Amino acid sequence: MKILQGEIIIQLTEPEELRLLEKAAGMLAKEIAEQEALKKVYRVNQELFDRLNMGENSVYNAIHDGRLDYILIGEKGYRIPESACRKFLEEAKRKSVSFTGGNSLRATG
Repeated sequence: MKILQGEIIIQLTEPEELRLLEKAAGMLAKEIAEQEALKKVYRVNQELFDRLNMGENSVYNAIHDGRLDYILIGEKGYRIPESACRKFLEEAKRKSVSFTGGNSLRATG
C-alpha cells in the first residue's frame, strides 16, 4: 500500500498495513460506542441512582439545585441524558479531590 502525504510516498509492508487498518477500525468502533452511549437518557429510578452512585433524595436535590441537567416531560417526568451524568460526575470529581503534591490525592469533603 502506498500513502501520499504531501509530496512524500510512504510504502507500507503488509503487516504494517494490517496494524494500521486494525488501529483505525478500533478507533472507529470506540467512537461509535461513545456516540451510542451519549444517546442514553435515564428516568429517575434505580438505574440512574446506580449510575451516579447516589440515593434518590440526593439525585432530586441535585436536579432542583441545578447541579444536574435534565429534560422535563410533563410536570414531573424528569429525564437525565448521559451527557448530563458525565458533566455532573466530572464536576463532583473536580470539587471533591485536590492534589497534595506528587502522586497522592486527598479528599477535601
